[in-house]
Amino acid sequence: MACVLVKEFCDMGIGGKMMLECIKWCEEHHVTQIELDVVTKNERALSMYKNFGFEIVGTMPNALKYTDGTYADEYKMVKNLFLRRN
Repeated sequence: MACVLVKEFCDMGIGGKMMLECIKWCEEHHVTQIELDVVTKNERALSMYKNFGFEIVGTMPNALKYTDGTYADEYKMVKNLFLRRN
């Protein structure tokens, strides 16, 4: 599933509310891990995801190609909801 917030709606708290609802739904449905990809230069999104407990676990070079021919790297981020304890 992809979810993008249109620029005109940034700085309104919508992204954070969407993330809270996503995490809540995952917890209620016993999802153990949430994964997402984010462009490495998207500092706003990176900061929000880190604040929600996501960690960077890898980088995919040249993950996206833009219409102008340039490329963007993406981070793979993960949040564990229910860690198994032995």
